[in-house]
Amino acid sequence: MCFARPAAILCASPLIFIIDIISDGDASVKILFVSPEVPSFGETAGIATYLSEATSALHDAGHECHVLTWCDRGNRFYTSTQFKHFLHVMPIEIDDHKMVDRRLFISSMVADAVLALHRQHGFDVIEGTDWCAPLYCLLQRRNVEPSLRNCLITVFNHGTTYNISRHQKTFIPRSTFQAVNLEYQCFRLADRVICPSEAAARNLAIAQDIGTEHVEIVPEPLNLASKQISATWNPSKILWYGTVIVSKGLSQFTDLAKRFLYYHPQFHVEFLGPVQPMDMAMDEFKQKILQAFYPFCDQVSFVAGKPREISLERVGEADVLINMSPRETFCYAAAESILCGVAPVMLAGSAQSEFIPAGLRQRYCVDAGSRDISAYPIDQFFRHMEDDRQEIINHVAERTAPSRYVEAYEQLIPKAASTYVAPARIESDWAVSVLIPAYNPDRFLLETIESALNQSEMPAKIIVGNDGSSKPSSLEILREAATYRNVSVINLDWRGLAETRNRLLEACDTPLFAFVDADDLLLRDFIAVSRKYLQSNFSENVRSVQGWYEMFGSETGVRAPTVFQHFSHFVWNDLKNNHMGYTESFQELRYNSGLTRGEAEDWEFWLRYFKSGYETRVIPEVLWRYRRHPAAMSVKWSQEMSVGTARANVKILSEYLATATRSTEHIWEFIGDYLYLGEVFFRDLPAEGSFAGNGSRRVAKIQRSLAEFQRSGRAPSRKQRLALSLMRSLAKTFKK
Repeated sequence: MCFARPAAILCASPLIFIIDIISDGDASVKILFVSPEVPSFGETAGIATYLSEATSALHDAGHECHVLTWCDRGNRFYTSTQFKHFLHVMPIEIDDHKMVDRRLFISSMVADAVLALHRQHGFDVIEGTDWCAPLYCLLQRRNVEPSLRNCLITVFNHGTTYNISRHQKTFIPRSTFQAVNLEYQCFRLADRVICPSEAAARNLAIAQDIGTEHVEIVPEPLNLASKQISATWNPSKILWYGTVIVSKGLSQFTDLAKRFLYYHPQFHVEFLGPVQPMDMAMDEFKQKILQAFYPFCDQVSFVAGKPREISLERVGEADVLINMSPRETFCYAAAESILCGVAPVMLAGSAQSEFIPAGLRQRYCVDAGSRDISAYPIDQFFRHMEDDRQEIINHVAERTAPSRYVEAYEQLIPKAASTYVAPARIESDWAVSVLIPAYNPDRFLLETIESALNQSEMPAKIIVGNDGSSKPSSLEILREAATYRNVSVINLDWRGLAETRNRLLEACDTPLFAFVDADDLLLRDFIAVSRKYLQSNFSENVRSVQGWYEMFGSETGVRAPTVFQHFSHFVWNDLKNNHMGYTESFQELRYNSGLTRGEAEDWEFWLRYFKSGYETRVIPEVLWRYRRHPAAMSVKWSQEMSVGTARANVKILSEYLATATRSTEHIWEFIGDYLYLGEVFFRDLPAEGSFAGNGSRRVAKIQRSLAEFQRSGRAPSRKQRLALSLMRSLAKTFKK
């Protein structure tokens, strides 16, 4: 098979440019890679390097590779002449006022583009990167798209937002935390998660609770011939190779590099790569690094990042490469450096430590703790490295051989065939009842009813549950509501919103129901689309689906539920109660009728819903409108409501921890590290009982993080106060 040189051709679709579309035969497997980083955009980036190496290896083995990426509309796109495979570029425009979360918007565009390409080419495999979750919407749509049902969909673990952020140790916004959950859903819903190292698989198990049965380890390929090294070794430079950023173990690198400098004062230190200061000015960041090297400040230099080939010319036998990055899933910089003859020192247990043969790791791998670094036997390093270098080089060459990658990939395809299961036999005319809880409603209720009556697929009935309304104007509106066709109003004694939902479910005699609040509006296809998704996913234990929504009134914009099912759901809820569900399941679970003072009864319910083993799907299109106004319950949120919600939620969390059959280490890992993700939710956690083992270390980490937050001078938000109450209650539970 051969490809022509890149030539830009405009496709019939207004969204996609196709570059280099010429092929001279059928390939045994057609693979589509989906990624925000390709060689054309950033040739030094790790994901771009992977795509270049992987597509070349697969192409040389006779497979057909396509890559889908995107760029801001209007920006010029530069095509790498070295990237000779099918390259599909999707120009996009993002209306930040309509869609707040950029990742969700891109993911929805990607889903449309992937489906269009799949119908044209018929891919056997669709592989997306995990970072930024580009396949999120495609995976949510999968079971309603017949063309995807026999296609293998995988997610490659290049590096999650969670793993990167937790090591950056800076406070980041809510949108980034939402990305953590989007990536988690991609891991869960993909047929397989591909990890390039054993360390990456371990980190996923801890941080994302992804079981090993769902993971395949496929090392990334590297087509770089190793250099012929000389018989003698005369090192003179300590090398940092790659992006200079805190989350890549900068402080540990500094500590260990200074140890080498004390041992060999004639050495100098070179930072080779782009510098990312994150939360400070560039000059200030560099100066801070230099100060950390005192008294060797004059022996430290920075060399700006260059294209791969140019950077590698500076890497050679005279270098000692120190790589203490804890966030890598695979490290091309480390592999390339070793093949160029450098002497490596790696972080123990990291992905790059796997470039050291197992029998030599005790010599050339070091733990990140300050005591471990200060005790590292540098004399041993220099005594053995000259004899061990060739063995290390051979190990890396074997591990990253393109043929090995292709073999592992080809074995993966039949082994991890699509896990899609056809839906159980479901009556196509399953009826839907629209259920509307109401307490002292205003005329918004009539608009809600009219939106339910204006559906493209009509509901069997509409039931309004009057929760003891007492205002004369509201009673008049309820009487008017009862005059609408197909609408009934059941008058109840006041019991609160949760019990009103229960009684509406009891009155529902259709297989499906749709809850809608008395001031919100359903768009015309809410029932048709929701029912299609619920039925298509029924065999996967999905008993509820909900869509994106558009806010109107005092707030505007499009939102989508993102935080759910992940263990972070214990401290943050994103799911709404305007959704469609399977009546029998909700009648069995029931809402918590003890929550009568405005607590988040929906949050407590959803936690029990997932604890019971049920699944949900989020439909990636706007299906209803969320009215925001000062009188809305979600706006009038008090400290009492926060505390009450926390008490209800902690009961579920305590039961989960007490009955969990799998390790709960990931929860405590999250508790400790989530503090760096922008919200401080935890304090006063006990150091004994259920925190046995690493408990003291976890609590100490939390206390340090809390102290950092307090020094920042930020006041806790409403949700922070709620979650602090939750964790205090949890602490009291374990102390009893």
